[in-house]
Amino acid sequence: MPRTKEKKREIIKNLEEKVGAQKAMVFVNFKGLKMDSLSELRENLKESGSVLTVTKKKLIDVAFKNRKLGISTSDLKEEIAVIFGTKDELSPVKIAYDFSKKNPSLKIAGGYIEGVLRNEDEVIQFAKLPSRQELLSSLVGTLQSPISGFASVLQGNIKGLLYLLKQIKT
Repeated sequence: MPRTKEKKREIIKNLEEKVGAQKAMVFVNFKGLKMDSLSELRENLKESGSVLTVTKKKLIDVAFKNRKLGISTSDLKEEIAVIFGTKDELSPVKIAYDFSKKNPSLKIAGGYIEGVLRNEDEVIQFAKLPSRQELLSSLVGTLQSPISGFASVLQGNIKGLLYLLKQIKT
C-alpha cells in the first residue's frame, strides 16, 4: 500500500533528525539478508548507540538535501539501509564490517564519515583501524614500560646488595 504524503513527511523529518545527530553514516546493501539476521544487527548496533534505518532512497535523498549534505544515494545499487552512529565515528563501521564477515548477504556500500562521502574500500579501511579503547590501552602500556623497566633495574641493585651481604655473612 502506498504511503501517504503525511507519512512520508514524518519519515523525512525523522531521517533529518538522525542525520543531524549522526557522527557517521554507513550505507549497507542488505538484499538477501534474513529478517532474524537484520534484527541481530539492529541489536548489536543498539548497544553502541547506533541505529539502522531502512527506507526508500528517494526519502533518504530528500533528508540529505534538506540538511544540505550534498550527497545522494542514486549511485548505490540494490536495496540500501543507513546506519547512523551517534556516539562515535568508528563503532557503527566496525559493527557493520564484522557483521558482513559473518553474513555475506550484508555488503558495505559506502559511508559518510568525518563530513566526507567515502566509498566501500575507504569504509572498510576505517573498520580495520583499532578502536579508541585499544589505542588508549596501547598508549598506557607504552608509557608504563619505561617506569616498570626502571623499577626492575632498581630492584636488581637491591637484590645484588642482599646477595653480597649474605655471602659476607657466611
